[in-house]
Amino acid sequence: MRGALSRLAIEGIIKRIRRGLYEIAENENDILFENNGELATSIANLQRYSEAMSTGSPVVISGSFFSLGQTWDQSDVDVAKQLIETGRCEIARRKVDRLYERSSQRLKNYQIWNDLIETLPELSEWLAMPPEQMAKRVGVAWELSVTVGRFIDLDKRLSTDSDSPHLRLDADVRLSLEDVNGSVGTLLREFPTGAAMDDRHREWNASQEAIEVARAIFINVEKTNLLIAEYLPLIARALKSDDLESVQGRKSAGWGVGTVKRIGLASIIAASTVTGGLVGGATGEVGAEITRQTQLSDKAAKLVLKSKDDLIEMSKDAPADIRNAVEDFIKRIENSKR
Repeated sequence: MRGALSRLAIEGIIKRIRRGLYEIAENENDILFENNGELATSIANLQRYSEAMSTGSPVVISGSFFSLGQTWDQSDVDVAKQLIETGRCEIARRKVDRLYERSSQRLKNYQIWNDLIETLPELSEWLAMPPEQMAKRVGVAWELSVTVGRFIDLDKRLSTDSDSPHLRLDADVRLSLEDVNGSVGTLLREFPTGAAMDDRHREWNASQEAIEVARAIFINVEKTNLLIAEYLPLIARALKSDDLESVQGRKSAGWGVGTVKRIGLASIIAASTVTGGLVGGATGEVGAEITRQTQLSDKAAKLVLKSKDDLIEMSKDAPADIRNAVEDFIKRIENSKR
């Protein structure tokens, strides 16, 4: 499943709107579109735009939270089986564990290296997964690998700055880090999903401004408890990447910015459709479905209201119909909460 919300969920919403199964809630602010077809079209346009994005991970609904969807297919499972059977995953995992053993104690008191230490156990865990689980988590593993690679670039920068107060890596740790980066990176590119992610994010047009906007939105994602907690550190680490001169830095930042943008679009959709309280009065099974998603839509609306200016800024490079839809939905969400 890909996009702002899962395709199944959003298609169900749109179909029910078109069939008129929801009673439209009107008030003096005239917060809704004048007809259901226009509402459905705008939602579908945002959905298609999110799906077409080349960066970031798709966002799906998981109960009262958003989660990061994983894109994979049988070819990824086949690759995982082959890599496990030939022992390459185990060899790579031992290298990751060796790097962790060498670096965790020496670097634990130096904040600049904390993300490296936190990432290595997660990468080791992925390398030990059975084939299907491994295939499903290729997207997450790719970002973990890119994060590890960023620290090679960081150590290079520190080596050219004689005035830097930060600790450089010892030679054995540096060699071990380069070994892990090469081994795991090569492994991941053998997965069709991993290779595709690497190619897409390598071409991201790096922008410090885009990173700052994404960071501001992400702060409110954390505050609103909107995303399943296990993904928060992954995004936070990606958004720390500010070395846009390096390939790994651009890839990591591109993934973080793209993922936050997708979360923003998903929030606008969730807060603006039947799950967001702009359509009400439903009964029976339809009403029960709305009730189950009320918590999610309320949190989504809070994110939109807290981040409205940044969400508009985030969409400034989008086509005109998307920019207009984002601004219009934000206004309607504001009106609905007054």
